[in-house]
Amino acid sequence: MIMTEGGAQSWNGNSDSQMILTLNPETKTTTIISIQRDTMTNIINSKKEVLSTQKMNAAYPLGYNENGLETAVSYAMNTISEQSGISIDNFVAMNMDGLVNLVDDVGGIDVINDSGGDIFISNTEPQYTAVVPFIGEGKSQHINGEQALVFSRDRDHLPNGDYGRSAHQREVLQALMKKMLNLNSITTYQKFIKSISNDFKTDISVDVKNLMSLMSYKDCFNKVVSIQYEGVGKMVDDASGNEISYQFIPNNVYLSIQNVLRKSINETKIQSLSSNIITYENECGVSPDLYYLPSAVIREGGKSTEYGINPDGDFISIDEANKQEYIMSKDS
Repeated sequence: MIMTEGGAQSWNGNSDSQMILTLNPETKTTTIISIQRDTMTNIINSKKEVLSTQKMNAAYPLGYNENGLETAVSYAMNTISEQSGISIDNFVAMNMDGLVNLVDDVGGIDVINDSGGDIFISNTEPQYTAVVPFIGEGKSQHINGEQALVFSRDRDHLPNGDYGRSAHQREVLQALMKKMLNLNSITTYQKFIKSISNDFKTDISVDVKNLMSLMSYKDCFNKVVSIQYEGVGKMVDDASGNEISYQFIPNNVYLSIQNVLRKSINETKIQSLSSNIITYENECGVSPDLYYLPSAVIREGGKSTEYGINPDGDFISIDEANKQEYIMSKDS
């Protein structure tokens, strides 16, 4: 899932958000992770060659400038696949206005604002005046398309900034997918897909056979695994001598991410990373003084539980003795 910064029917610009979603009908589980856009990475082109070394979110615009949307998606998918350790089979690209229309077309979605205050972006983007109010810890509320956009873009009013925004983007995608997969007939799907055709691009055919197959995945949302991680910040000089902030991912964090994603689609775990992966260790020559392993919030049966993820991709119960090892969803 790639969200671009463009407006209506615009597919240029940086990829503001990049998420991987796996659906496993055998385990009835959905796994979702946001790929950090400021990660220092090797950009992989359409020939699966290293094109350049830049921030992760540069892959899409580099491809777009090369040869339009198809190449943009190819660059992004190949680069994300390298980072995640799994093959990316399909893509959905959506612009910001598309998100508004898509959420409105499914009748809105339900989210939880746990920020402790109202969420809005009118202070930085005055064209968007919607507000997602804080109505209490853990309380769900129904929001419309513009509210969903605001919920997905705001970071200034969140205690954990960019990471909180990524969590909100995953929450919106989960809610949106669940709503879409519960449309009740092929005819309804076809009408829905036609009505939003200008707002998103995908390589998934919308013929009857594929739509029937898509409907069979709705039970995958019985259990949702939302993964978060963070890198280690480091300033790097660009070609002009200007300092640019990048995120570098430690080796064990990459192994945790790749193995948990591989397990989500029944693939075997790995012991080492591709030589195309830029880790903190091979950039700096040493391990970071401090870093956190990923964590996952697992929602099942109306209950949410947070687990740590080790380099083998296993979920680890978090307690007082080990909680300092993992990046937590809140200030716990």
